[in-house]
Amino acid sequence: MSRTWWRWARPLVGAAILALLLWRLGAGPFLDGVRTIDARSLSVAAGITALTTVCSAWRSVAMDWAGDSVVIPCRKTARKKKKAMAKPTTHRKN
Repeated sequence: MSRTWWRWARPLVGAAILALLLWRLGAGPFLDGVRTIDARSLSVAAGITALTTVCSAWRSVAMDWAGDSVVIPCRKTARKKKKAMAKPTTHRKN
């Protein structure tokens, strides 16, 4: 499967699952869930969101301060390195 196809398929499958649930269960369970949201749960969710945002921003700033002395591996970089090492190198003589 190509990445482009999968990038479009994932949200479509998610929307299809939600549509199926809405069709089978109706809007009642969704509306019941929305009605149970109170100020306390909303403020807890906002606090968690703010905390994760601050931690992410702090990590970015800390990495800028550290410069190249800290290496954080990621899957994409490792995948690119693996592909580059797997390619045969051919040297042409002019």
